[in-house]
Amino acid sequence: QRIRSGAGFSWKHNDADGLNNLESLDGRSTFSGYESIEEPDVLITSCCEISGKSWITIDPCPFYPEGGGQISDTGTLTDVDTGEIFQVKQCTRLSGDRIALMLDHPVNVGKRVSACVNQEKRHGSSIHHTATHLLNAGLRKYVNGAIVQAGSLVTSDKLRFDFTHSKPLTPEMVSQIE
Repeated sequence: QRIRSGAGFSWKHNDADGLNNLESLDGRSTFSGYESIEEPDVLITSCCEISGKSWITIDPCPFYPEGGGQISDTGTLTDVDTGEIFQVKQCTRLSGDRIALMLDHPVNVGKRVSACVNQEKRHGSSIHHTATHLLNAGLRKYVNGAIVQAGSLVTSDKLRFDFTHSKPLTPEMVSQIE
């Protein structure tokens, strides 16, 4: 995670899985996930296969990409003509604020689909994302600002908050923070 969290790219690493090739996805992808978790009419703007996995960009895109310790959204795309359903397994951020989606099987550029984010997973991640900020604020307030966040993991069912401090927290500090 520490390697992947660098410099605005969720895949900045040694490229053992070939994800740096995702930049070949040159289609437009405008994030719409703050306004809605469903988009009834979405265009598949580019696609490629990397390490046996199908990756696409869509526009607009309601799926939140992995980043800053938070896992990505998952969900479905449904072909508006045939009703075929594609599972969105993972999302990652590309340069230019574009988002790449990994699907369970290939799909063609130019296809129109509806997009639906897994609402339960998004809601759980949202709650734990907010809790991470509250925990950080509590630590700074009750440990006199002497802590440094060293990472986090935010999923739909848990959060992990890593921090450094010059000495162990006392039971009283833990109680105040809670």
